[in-house]
Amino acid sequence: MGTDLTGLGTYPYNYEPDLSEMTSNLATSATMDLFYYKNLTVFFERYLNIEVWDHAYIQVSSNGGTTWNTIWESTSYLSDFQWTELQVSIPNQYARTNQFRIRYKLGTTNGIIIIQAGT
Repeated sequence: MGTDLTGLGTYPYNYEPDLSEMTSNLATSATMDLFYYKNLTVFFERYLNIEVWDHAYIQVSSNGGTTWNTIWESTSYLSDFQWTELQVSIPNQYARTNQFRIRYKLGTTNGIIIIQAGT
């Protein structure tokens, strides 16, 4: 998921300030049948630069997206400055379902942004 890759926002090539719950950026998977699986881990590459007052999450659902549960969230400044390979374990309470979904969420954000170098 990329935010503002077109450069058309108020702050070109940066995520926007003042994202609310309703306007948060979401990247959501299709529903997956993981009924016969447990001990799940999601592997991904991240290039995230975010301030402490803004929030990023990885969330999972075991009921097709009716409810979402946070398995990772940003709690401080993050300054990757390059692609970084990460993995997050998915708690077994969300495994063994035929209605599994996972999503990345960026937002809420406050009114201040971090301008990325070179943008």
